[in-house]
Amino acid sequence: MFGDCKDFEIVHGGSVSLLVPLTREGRRWLDESIGEDAMYLGNGLAVEARYLGQIVEGILLSGLSIVGEEQ
Repeated sequence: MFGDCKDFEIVHGGSVSLLVPLTREGRRWLDESIGEDAMYLGNGLAVEARYLGQIVEGILLSGLSIVGEEQ
């Protein structure tokens, strides 16, 4: 069961998506990698579609995992 745990979920919303940390490691990655001026909606980072690919790449290169990245 623990092997299937994802660190982030992407909730697609058109031109803006939410990147929601699901684990402590995910939260830590956001805290260390995303600037203080970023906009959050609840627990999720609001990401413009044009930046989402770069952020996802950084997450995956860090060895973390994502659910909902297929769009």
